[in-house]
Amino acid sequence: MLTFASRRVPVNAISAAFASISVLVITSDFHLALLVFVLIFIGFAKPADSELPITQVILGLYLYLFVFRFCVISLYGINPKLGRVEISIEDMRYMLVVVSYEVLVIILILRSFKKPESKNPAKLILNNWLLSRNSFVLLQFLFFCTITGFFLMLVTTGSLNLLVEMLFSHRKITITQDPVWQLGLSLWSLFSTPYLTLSLMRYLKQQNVGVSKFFPFQTILILLVLIFVFGGRLGILIACVVTFSISKYAGLQIRKIWLLYGILTAVLFLAIGNARIGMQNNFLNLKKTLISATYPVLDASALAFGAPSNISDQLKSEDRLPSYLVSFIPRFFWPEKPLLTSMTLDTQIAQIFGYENQRGVTGWPSGIATEPYLMGGVSGVLIYAVLLGVILKATSQRCTMQSSSRLEGSVFVNQFCLFYFLIAILKDGDTLAAFQSGIRLLIWLKFLLVIVQLFQKVFLRGA
Repeated sequence: MLTFASRRVPVNAISAAFASISVLVITSDFHLALLVFVLIFIGFAKPADSELPITQVILGLYLYLFVFRFCVISLYGINPKLGRVEISIEDMRYMLVVVSYEVLVIILILRSFKKPESKNPAKLILNNWLLSRNSFVLLQFLFFCTITGFFLMLVTTGSLNLLVEMLFSHRKITITQDPVWQLGLSLWSLFSTPYLTLSLMRYLKQQNVGVSKFFPFQTILILLVLIFVFGGRLGILIACVVTFSISKYAGLQIRKIWLLYGILTAVLFLAIGNARIGMQNNFLNLKKTLISATYPVLDASALAFGAPSNISDQLKSEDRLPSYLVSFIPRFFWPEKPLLTSMTLDTQIAQIFGYENQRGVTGWPSGIATEPYLMGGVSGVLIYAVLLGVILKATSQRCTMQSSSRLEGSVFVNQFCLFYFLIAILKDGDTLAAFQSGIRLLIWLKFLLVIVQLFQKVFLRGA
């Protein structure tokens, strides 16, 4: 709380007022500015100590993925284009309002549930586990799987330069269909972000108790590969969001040095965006830098509003559910397993409107409102918001309860997968894909916990 004119003014009220005034000045849209004010005022209210910061994560991603994108487009009078289609600014405005109401419903659902009791044994379990040998061993297993995935891709490609060209620039080459390549990519995709998150949280916890002073070398190595080979902005975003969210729940103090890390992360994020669109020499161009810092999520939503029948008809014609169920079979046992890319919502949009100017490896991420809007219009979006809010609240409460599992580390794994799913659903908007990726990651991380527990019993019993 801040003191102003002898009265206590909530910080979230000041933030809401500043953000809504900024939106109003840039967009000249009072309705949208009012929605932003209400969302920030409600969503950034301090959660109970025993709650995960779900609403804060939802609101932060909403402001970044949707509001920030629309403000940049409006500020510079840009006519965005996806594929072969130029997008109307009015269509983007309409879909932003729809998304805003959807997020408002989700947050109200999350706030309306009874708050959990102040006693929260899961928090103590998490804090103790972060300093335990079990978390260290899990970290080493995650690193081994991650770096093995990278080397499998490197060996299959035969050249680091070609690997960078394929991954950083998203150049499509037939070698990406090789089973060994797919296995390497699966290992990297599954375990690199959990590794970074756990490494950052252990480092933060050790700093809080005055144990560690130096950043882990292995983490620096993975970060370098993620930045300069993969151009992995999304991996950086997920690791930062999940680390901050779980650390906030665990009560870890964010020291001043982490502000420097945040600034460095933002600079890297912008630099990757600039390099992706071939404007490395224009980093000081504010307009192009701001554009490169955003994702065209709202743009794809506007495409769905402009031509909904084209996408919804194609989605309904695809037999998607069996394909997602088959995807749970490990590629190690089925090297020729069909890829899911042709079934995802972003690929469907790209197939209809074109891949020109594409920045993703498959298609265009379309955000949280697109799929329910395609299936049921505005009423479909609101119904979807209610259901998603109930699922998120029930799951988050479950993740803060004392786990009945005998697997050490289950609290961290459960919470990580929940936030991973949340980011996927907000950014990509593909419900089946988000559930598939979240559940698959949960299964594999729980499997690693079993391996770690057996490893400790067999090899570290007397240590």
